[in-house]
Amino acid sequence: MALTKVPTDWLENYSFSDPNMTIPRGDLDGITAAEANATTGDIREIVRGLLEALYQHHQSEPFADRLTQFRISKSVSSDPVANTQEITYSVRCIVAPEDVNVIPEPE
Repeated sequence: MALTKVPTDWLENYSFSDPNMTIPRGDLDGITAAEANATTGDIREIVRGLLEALYQHHQSEPFADRLTQFRISKSVSSDPVANTQEITYSVRCIVAPEDVNVIPEPE
């Protein structure tokens, strides 16, 4: 697939009807109904699931087809004593300073 910034290429079931954007739970990585619940859920898991879904899509693209003005990377470190892992996602956007919008991809 060539360079794509179309939301449904990244999140298959994404939809938009102004003013609402919808990302179904199934498009996010491993989010349970309990975690997604609007009043009792866990925003940390929602954000982690969204970042992981975006990261996985980015990694699935051939290097030559990846966006250049938007990048997402991930690093994982482990603490065997505490039996935990720390996941860090880095999102890089090249923006125009006057309006803070991501600049167009090169032709």
